[in-house]
Amino acid sequence: MKKLLLVCLAFLISISVWAQENKKQTDSKIDYVTVFLTGAQITRSATVVIPKGTSNLVFHDVSTEVIPQSIQVATDNEITILAVNHQINYLENQTTREEETKLEAQLKALKEKVNYETAMLQVFQQEESMLIKNQAIGGSNVLLKAVDLKDAMDFQRTRMTEVKNKQLDINQRLVGYNKEIVKIEQQLTELNNTNYRPSGEIVVNINAKETSTTKLLLTYVVRNAGWYPTYDLRVTDISKPINLNYKANVYQTSGEDWSNVKLTLSSGNPNESGTKPTLNKWDLRFFGSGNLDEVVVVGYGKPREMNEIVRSEAKIAIRGTAQKSMTVAPTVVVATGQTTFQFMIEQPYSIPSDGKQHTVNVQERTIDALYEYYCAPKLDKDVFLTARITGWEEMNLLSGEANLYYEGTYLGKAMLNTRNTSDTLDVSLGRDKNIVVTRIKQKEFSRKQVFGSNKTDERRWEISIRNKKLLPVNIVVEDQYPTSTDKDIVVEKGEAKEATLDEATNKLTWHLKIDAAKEKKVGFSYSVKYPKSSIVILE
Repeated sequence: MKKLLLVCLAFLISISVWAQENKKQTDSKIDYVTVFLTGAQITRSATVVIPKGTSNLVFHDVSTEVIPQSIQVATDNEITILAVNHQINYLENQTTREEETKLEAQLKALKEKVNYETAMLQVFQQEESMLIKNQAIGGSNVLLKAVDLKDAMDFQRTRMTEVKNKQLDINQRLVGYNKEIVKIEQQLTELNNTNYRPSGEIVVNINAKETSTTKLLLTYVVRNAGWYPTYDLRVTDISKPINLNYKANVYQTSGEDWSNVKLTLSSGNPNESGTKPTLNKWDLRFFGSGNLDEVVVVGYGKPREMNEIVRSEAKIAIRGTAQKSMTVAPTVVVATGQTTFQFMIEQPYSIPSDGKQHTVNVQERTIDALYEYYCAPKLDKDVFLTARITGWEEMNLLSGEANLYYEGTYLGKAMLNTRNTSDTLDVSLGRDKNIVVTRIKQKEFSRKQVFGSNKTDERRWEISIRNKKLLPVNIVVEDQYPTSTDKDIVVEKGEAKEATLDEATNKLTWHLKIDAAKEKKVGFSYSVKYPKSSIVILE
């Protein structure tokens, strides 16, 4: 029995030794990264000597955020892939970035200086204590000559002064060192530096018929990465096209740095399901105790008590989406698929795993646009410049924040909304103070009359538009007639020359062209009849 146990133990040890011998650490580098709106696909390459038989290749120092189901391995030889596993190595830290390494070295050197200065401060403090204790010179019964006493006091004063100065110098240096230590520690925190960060590993179990040198490509998808678009819209004047600079803000905290890699930006999202939805049968039924107040019609055959419905609807929360120097855009190849598109950036980029936004220039284009000014003086006296862009679907734009520049001046930010089905994209380019609009009630044409139990109010408004620019402008001006919601309130629409009326909304629209340094006036009027005992707001 003992012999059998010894044989089994020897067999298990031999298997363990064989497994360790056949586990080969593999160095690899990141060549390509495809960044999705959420997540990123990493492509690593490695050239390794694969021994005959079965062995394990360990790709070390990879992200701990790998999605295991996404791992793929490709080879250029006839090698059989038996298994692929992702695991976390808690015995090995992730590779520290060069910036972190430098900061940690500075931090260590500063702490060593603090320890040395603290020790020296203690030495001088002890010397000060000894000088104070030994002020009684020669004993209490010994009389010193005046010369000896003077020499002793001079020595005491000189040495005490030196000790105090040394202490002051050391304390000043300690204050400076501690300030630097705080700054470096804060910077390391900003870089997501921790003392312990386990490393990820991908173990590839392979079988080869013969020993060979082969190139392996390893791809996998990581979490904690993504990109979102921003734009720079520049207009020099309204006689020229818009200059659009398309930029991507790339971020990642996957735990591995992307150093000098080829980037591809994809509009896809690997976290979204690709399965089409199924519309099930919708059954309606009554439920409850028969009391009319408790009868509720629900769908999909899922009856619930009334108080449960009230509780669940009370928990509904509205979640919104945060709206967040000229450079030469790199060469970009655009690939369009059935449901997504990709920007393949030719210029290599480095994106460290620091969680910060790193700007990647995607493309720069000149876009023809129809410029038009807009004003609704009833709501806002300022005039807004708008641009109507056609053919925008071909530019692969995504909704995002745009920085607006007009005539070399930064105007602010606007939201570029591409989630519409129109073939024209309307972009607001901000306010233009060189067009002045006023809306004035003409008192001589506005009056009140009482007939029996009714009162009639008449109003006339004049809108004046002055173009202070050196070029003619096209402007859209909007106002409105009031709309009655009560049979006792009767609205009579007056004259509104040159305006187009939307009967459904009672909105008035003027499309005007105003020459440079010219002014144009338009107006409209209306009357409202209502019971004199009532109050109606007419302005």
